[in-house]
Amino acid sequence: MKSGALKKDLRKALLDAFRRASEMEIVVSDANIGTTFENFRATADSYQDALFKLLDYVEAQDKLVPFLQAAQDDNPDNPDLQRVLANLSRLEARFATLRPNKSFGEAERIVLNGLTFEDAAVWIATLAKMRRAVCRVEPQPENKSIADFGTGYLVAPDVVMTNFHVAEKFWDDRAKAGRVVLRFDYEKKASGVSVTDGAPFKLAMAWRGPAAASEAEKGRPWQVLSSPLSELDFALLRLDKPAGDDTVDGDARGFLTLTARSFNPTDPILILQHPNAAPLKLSFGAVKRPDPPNRVLYEVNTEGGSSGSPCLTQKLEVTAIHHFGLTENNRGVTHEAILAFLKTKRDILMAQGLGQLIS
Repeated sequence: MKSGALKKDLRKALLDAFRRASEMEIVVSDANIGTTFENFRATADSYQDALFKLLDYVEAQDKLVPFLQAAQDDNPDNPDLQRVLANLSRLEARFATLRPNKSFGEAERIVLNGLTFEDAAVWIATLAKMRRAVCRVEPQPENKSIADFGTGYLVAPDVVMTNFHVAEKFWDDRAKAGRVVLRFDYEKKASGVSVTDGAPFKLAMAWRGPAAASEAEKGRPWQVLSSPLSELDFALLRLDKPAGDDTVDGDARGFLTLTARSFNPTDPILILQHPNAAPLKLSFGAVKRPDPPNRVLYEVNTEGGSSGSPCLTQKLEVTAIHHFGLTENNRGVTHEAILAFLKTKRDILMAQGLGQLIS
């Protein structure tokens, strides 16, 4: 009941329906809300002031519903009270559609499905660490062109995931792969004035897996696994050294864990990205709808260069990879689908020392 006008109407209706403090004392007693009206009268200058404080209390303590029910039971014929309670009933019906799993007492304050309260310090610290695992994929030096630049993220200490359509131009070309730079920590400094140079890494030019390599693997050691644009549009790229083991801000950089999760309309979505090859950005939006069998549509701003970005839930679960912009919304490939695909490639992943991706 955050509307000031509605709260004022309710207060006026209660003053009309219960004109003496003794009558309101009975209502509060009947409501069984853990207090007495006398507690509010003791610190108030007037009956009206005490009622104002009582309404603040019942709202803050999620006791509004039993209080109003008691008021209605104690004076069911008062027209002003009937009118205000009818308005509240319409609001209750509206909130029930938004929060079918919540009571009206909770729906007074929680009005968006899929959004929860987060501990600010924990959430910010977690996101701050996660951003360190995101990189800009640079097929050529920026001073030549930012064409085909993309975004990627560590899914193992020395393996980056991005879109296949970002990696396709160098996937089978050793010379082009040798020129690729994956730049971590490329972001504007906290001062908001200057931009860091970032931490550049190269793709592996020698086999780094624990098992013996085939001739093909020796020839293209940066390749781990991929799926084309028409299917799951992802590529796993091996780095020449483990970026995830770097110490950043006093801790290991780490990597992001792929999470299988279903999506519902209005679920919050966050995307860490390098739009138009810019320093790292964070954009916010919401799921529009799932797009079976392996896509999700969302309304989150992206640009060229955002392809391959990790999509996060409000809980900071990494649940999709952004891969395409449509006319009215953007689209990602779900990690649920990618993880299912990876499980069919167990032998390849084990040979590459990446069994943790399917564990």
